Amino acid sequence: MSGGWGRDLAHAARRVAARPGWSAAVVVTLAVGVAAVAVLGSAVRGILLHPLPYAEPERLALLWLHDPKNDVPMVEAAWADFDLVREQAEAFDAVALVTATNFRLNLTGGDQPVQVQGALASAGLFAAVGAEAQVGRTFVAADADHGAAPPVILSDGLWRRQFAADPGIVGSDIELDGDPATVIGIAPPDFALPAEAEVWVPASPPPADPPQARALRVYKLVARRAPGVTAEQAAQDLARLSGRLEEVEPERNRGLVLTAQPLLRAVYGDTRPALTLLTLASALVLLVAAANVAGLLLVGAARRLPELALRGVHGAGPGELARVLLAENLLLGAAAAVAGALLATAALAAWPALAPPDVPFAGEVRLHPATLALCLGVALAAMLACTLPPLARVVRLDLVAV
Repeated sequence: MSGGWGRDLAHAARRVAARPGWSAAVVVTLAVGVAAVAVLGSAVRGILLHPLPYAEPERLALLWLHDPKNDVPMVEAAWADFDLVREQAEAFDAVALVTATNFRLNLTGGDQPVQVQGALASAGLFAAVGAEAQVGRTFVAADADHGAAPPVILSDGLWRRQFAADPGIVGSDIELDGDPATVIGIAPPDFALPAEAEVWVPASPPPADPPQARALRVYKLVARRAPGVTAEQAAQDLARLSGRLEEVEPERNRGLVLTAQPLLRAVYGDTRPALTLLTLASALVLLVAAANVAGLLLVGAARRLPELALRGVHGAGPGELARVLLAENLLLGAAAAVAGALLATAALAAWPALAPPDVPFAGEVRLHPATLALCLGVALAAMLACTLPPLARVVRLDLVAV
């Protein structure tokens, strides 16, 4: 049997080489479908299945102020809002504060200054989301009363890029805008509160005078729902807190409503439904490619009927005739799998540069070995499926009629 397969594969290789145009059409058509599945499968694996660096992320939410009167969906919070929500919230067992947008800092002290993205964070931010430093520690309450050299936490990316992932940087001083700062920890990989932040500095409560400092809306709130509290119960608590905010400061908070945006939705945004639709589209592309390949194989099989009939006359049974067809189709399927994997690799190499900036974990999208195996399996399965119609005709071949 092994000798028969070897002989049939060698014969199939000669036939494929003798018909380069037809063979290329089959391979390219199926390779495009395989590449589409591989790219979208890699994107789903790298983005949607990427674990968030937070404990129980389904309990986390971003709290915003909504202004229905002026149709403003998201209004940043002030420090005074943070104080009230943190002290009076019943549905949330932790509330933290972080700047809504980053600010630029110059990392100096090296060969040349480097601009980095900075963010202010309350002492409880990392604890609220359940994120632990991979080296060193995160902020504690005493860090808010820092002196001349504030404690800072570096992102994993900045730590690797500027400090060669040296754990010894923890406990050392760096220069930010020419002033000293002490590195106390390295954030876990993919920690992104706010997005793209590279340096976190502990936020200190603004002074009571002038009062405008506590009313400055530049923050967003991160809250963890208490165990056993449902989303509906949390919404009721936020409605109560909205009333308290307006009661305490009616001029500034009139008509504003506290709303919760699940952190998972905030991180992924419209990426999840978009990727789902694209994955379905890629499956449709593969189905169309397989249908086109099936048509090409039917035409090729029809042209081979005299050859197959001659083999039957010389004693070849249905199994041997089927093997002749399978050998060529499996060879084409293997070529399509390799071509599809190469196309997918080229597409994924360009992905980080072409991906929209709001797509999370774009740098984690790469061709995984499991996805590569899927390429081979999908191509071979498609070729086997495309072999069935001509195979059914061959096994019922009327030698006399042919």
